[in-house]
Amino acid sequence: MDWTEEYIDQYLDNTLSPDEKAAFENKMLNDTELKSSVERQRNLREGIIVSGSRGLKLELDRIHDNMMNEAKQKTPPIIINKEAKHRSIVPKWLTLAASLLLFALAFWYFYPTNTDANSKDLFANNYLPYEIDLSQRGGNEDILIEKIRANYDSKNYLKTNELIDKLAKTSDLNGQMHIIKGTALLELNQYDKAIDNFQTARSKNGLFRNVSSWYEALIYLKKGDFETSKARLNSIIQNSKPKNPYHLKAKKLLKEMKQ
Repeated sequence: MDWTEEYIDQYLDNTLSPDEKAAFENKMLNDTELKSSVERQRNLREGIIVSGSRGLKLELDRIHDNMMNEAKQKTPPIIINKEAKHRSIVPKWLTLAASLLLFALAFWYFYPTNTDANSKDLFANNYLPYEIDLSQRGGNEDILIEKIRANYDSKNYLKTNELIDKLAKTSDLNGQMHIIKGTALLELNQYDKAIDNFQTARSKNGLFRNVSSWYEALIYLKKGDFETSKARLNSIIQNSKPKNPYHLKAKKLLKEMKQ
C-alpha cells in the first residue's frame, strides 16, 4: 500500500480502520522514512497548536482592517442635512462580521490553545513508561514473557501488545501485565483501550491501584480533560500514605496544574 500524506493525517486523526492502522504501524516499524514523516507531521501539528493563538490574532486583525478599508472606499456618501454635508457609514453586515471576528479572537486566544499546550507540556514533564518486573511462570509462558519484556524495553510497543494478546489466550493476565499492555497502548495513542487495561489492573490487584490511577490521570491530562485527571490524582492522595512515590507525584502534578 502507498502510504501517502493523506494516510498520515488519518493516522494522526485516528480515523483509519483497525486493519489499516495495524498495517500502518507495522510499516512504520521497518520504514524509518515513514516514521520520520509521521513525527514531523505530529510536531508540526503541535507547533501550530502552541503558536496558533498568535497567528490567529494577526490574521483576524488583517482581515478586519481590510474589510474596514474596503467599506470606506465603496460605501456611498449620505446627505444628513440641507447643507449637503456628507459622511460614510459602515454597513450592518460589516459591523456584525467585525463583532464575530472579535469574539473568535477572544475565544481562541484565551482558552483552547493555551489549555491544550499546557496539557501536553504537563504530560511530557511527568510521563515515564512503566518499569516492569515480571516474575517467571515456567515452560512456554516463561519464553513468551521474556519476549514481552525484551520488546517492551526496546520500545517496540506494537509487538509487545501482540505478544500480550497471545499470552492472554493461554492464561489469565495478572494486574502487572495489564499495566504493561496499558502503557504500550498509551504509547500507540490508543487512549481508551489503555484506560480499560489500567482499570482492569486496579480491579484485579489493589497493589496496582495507585500506578493505574497515575497513568489514567496522565492520559486524561493529555486529552485536555483536567477535571477527570484531577479526580484520579486526588484518589491517589486519598488512598496512599504521604511518603508513597505516587502520592508525592500526584501532589506535585496537582500543584503544577493550578499554576
